[in-house]
Amino acid sequence: IKHALLPCSLAALTTAIGLMSLCSSNILPIRKFGIFSALGVIATLALLFLYLPSALTVFPPAASKGTDAARRTHNIILRFWEKIGSFIIRRHWYVNAVCIVAFIGLGLGLFQIKTSVQLLKMFDSNSQIIRDYAWLEEHFGRLVPMELVVRFPESLQRPGEADETLTQEDLRQARTQLSLLERAEAVSRIQTVMQDEFGYKGQNIVGQGMSAITFLRDIPDPTRGFDWQRTAFDRLLQKSRSELLDSDYLAVEKDGLAEGTELWRVSLRLGALNDVDYGEFVKTLRTVVEPVVASYRVRHEVLQAIVEESKQSQGRIIGNVLVLGHSGPKAIATEAASADSPDANATANKPVAPAQALSIFVKSLSACLTNESIKVTWWHDPAVLPLTKEAAVSSEWSDYIKRYSCVVIADPHPDYNLDFIRQQHPHVIDASAMLVQGLAPRDGYNQNVASQPVELTTHPGQMDVVYTGVVPVVYKAQRTLLVSLIESVAWAFVLIAGVMACLLSPARSFLGAFKPQNLLQSFGSGAISMVPNVFPLVIIFGIMGHMGTLVDIGTMMTASVAMGVAVDDTIHFLTWFRDGLKRGLDRKQAIFEAYKRVAPAMTQTTIIAGLGLSVFAMSTFTPTQRFGTLMLSLLGAALVGDLIFLPAILASPIGRLFMLRPVVDAGQCSPEQEVLDSQSVDYAPHRAVVSMNPAATREQASDVDSAIKPPKMLKTHGAHVRRRI
Repeated sequence: IKHALLPCSLAALTTAIGLMSLCSSNILPIRKFGIFSALGVIATLALLFLYLPSALTVFPPAASKGTDAARRTHNIILRFWEKIGSFIIRRHWYVNAVCIVAFIGLGLGLFQIKTSVQLLKMFDSNSQIIRDYAWLEEHFGRLVPMELVVRFPESLQRPGEADETLTQEDLRQARTQLSLLERAEAVSRIQTVMQDEFGYKGQNIVGQGMSAITFLRDIPDPTRGFDWQRTAFDRLLQKSRSELLDSDYLAVEKDGLAEGTELWRVSLRLGALNDVDYGEFVKTLRTVVEPVVASYRVRHEVLQAIVEESKQSQGRIIGNVLVLGHSGPKAIATEAASADSPDANATANKPVAPAQALSIFVKSLSACLTNESIKVTWWHDPAVLPLTKEAAVSSEWSDYIKRYSCVVIADPHPDYNLDFIRQQHPHVIDASAMLVQGLAPRDGYNQNVASQPVELTTHPGQMDVVYTGVVPVVYKAQRTLLVSLIESVAWAFVLIAGVMACLLSPARSFLGAFKPQNLLQSFGSGAISMVPNVFPLVIIFGIMGHMGTLVDIGTMMTASVAMGVAVDDTIHFLTWFRDGLKRGLDRKQAIFEAYKRVAPAMTQTTIIAGLGLSVFAMSTFTPTQRFGTLMLSLLGAALVGDLIFLPAILASPIGRLFMLRPVVDAGQCSPEQEVLDSQSVDYAPHRAVVSMNPAATREQASDVDSAIKPPKMLKTHGAHVRRRI
């Protein structure tokens, strides 16, 4: 008990630290696993020193027939590691070089790690729940929900009926707002473009969408000027608005900064068994939806410009619009008719190209600019009607663009002199910049937060879209999983390195540990001792990154656990290494002594623990299965790190950081008699370095003789060195 108290306690402490580092995760199951596993390790330590000694006293183990077989097995393992250890000590430069190359080469795979928390992938492909989902999707449709919430702030909503209290300014402002019919039309346009791109006729990722539009009749097409059909349809919508509010697909914010905001819900369904990356799908979905949203922002700016112009001219609120950089929706229809249908499998879950996003934007913009306030919309495409440099700044071009109430730049073609256009016309709207801004990646998994009021969004007072449902939540969990993996490993590394630094301090007293030279050596040796402990994580997870294996919940939990377990073997090896130094052995003989003491036990415990955990590999629950197989792999890699990489480090010049500070007793030897470890090329005779003070007995010397059998000896001075902490 006296000999095992310190190493076993430190081993349990470092294992508990590795498990407690999982508490940094935001995923509750992982956090609970870390807490209760750490408590279990500490409880096991208490049983080890309280119950086990008393149980062995009451029930002493009897000699069995298997003792000889166990001894033979022990000797076989010992002889194997003695040969390996002798080679490592003699050729430590080569061993370190191979380990470092593997460490760096495989470690590059860490930058390619991808995470996944798709719920159905956590089950075996032949499990009952997978078969049930397959049957439901085959007979009913897609099952994984994805929700979009289209928001219209109150300032964007046109009053249903003209109120006598409305001023002339209010009536002008109403022209820039959206009627209930136009808001329903915007939602319908978003739903249609998603179905065309991702539905059964497109990439075949989602099933049939559903929204409040599903329950309405076909919406009349937009027209210029007054249209009695659209007016009648709008009035019918106003009368049935209360029924739409009861459908769970339309709602109105009743309090807070977003009070009065209208919320339109669009529901999609993804295939549960399709191999769709949810995170990539959210990004891909934005490349289709955001062009439609951007077109409505352009519409608002255009109508604002027309209203401003009507104030100055005191005329009717009607104007003409010139769109630069595109031929218009007719050209898109012609290109679509001539193009072949895309291969759904080849384009599945890939963002649309910028040209396709521009086409979606132009089609939606054309529909948005078709209303009672815009008489004519002209499209100018420099690819069809090119402009020379002289023509782009000519007076004819200036007179041409001045005919229009507003100029919209859909695509900033090099033929256009944008500075000249802005100088000649007071109302120039850069629609291309709005489109780029809408497609720009946002921080996090979502453009807007559902609980965030419209006034605090990217475009205050404008229409926007919130992406929510199971798919974005799962994507958020994926990102959280990867961040938690990095954070937990980092915390485990820092805390365990601190424990190792305290353990490896060369000081002889508590106060002496705070001396600058001792602190530097402690931190240096603690940091270096962590390299073999990080070695299995870098090797195994690096291989997973190179192979493209996804990291799930079960995989993530193994990282910190494996580090905590790997440190146990490191502590035991370094404990015996330091014990050899205390007894007067030089550094390389102390390494060989540590091999003899711990290599067989470490090998046996690794095999036992690995085989015990490998039972989980037969589970049909994938995280449990991955946890078992990875722990077996990590324990094997940890054994390589502790019995190959660590001894090679200790045998190299870096290993001097782990040496004890020698104290020379003036009454027993002189400074000239001290044997310096740095002068030893291979092995020094053990009799020349064993502490032979008057209190030493023949039994102690013979014990050392039997414990050390170096394969090669070199003669050194017969000095007697006394070492102590």
